[in-house]
Amino acid sequence: MDNKNNTKSTFKHRLDETKANDLRHVSDSIGLITERAEAVLHLLFEQLGDGASQINNLLLQGAISSVIADIHDIDCILGAHYEAVHKTGGEA
Repeated sequence: MDNKNNTKSTFKHRLDETKANDLRHVSDSIGLITERAEAVLHLLFEQLGDGASQINNLLLQGAISSVIADIHDIDCILGAHYEAVHKTGGEA
């Protein structure tokens, strides 16, 4: 995991860094993100049904970008958890 971002300043909206070593908190944070990403993907999948998309390309691009950002957020959460646990000498 490549956690290049400073989680304190850029990621606090996704993960309370003081709880980054708490696997339950990490799991809950990732669960919320995956639910949202899955919902967006289901909505996009529905657009493929009859070949006539009901939303424009700009909105499709935004939805895809949103899911990509969610995947990046999951990577950052896991990186923060890894760093927090290893800082205290534990195992992730």
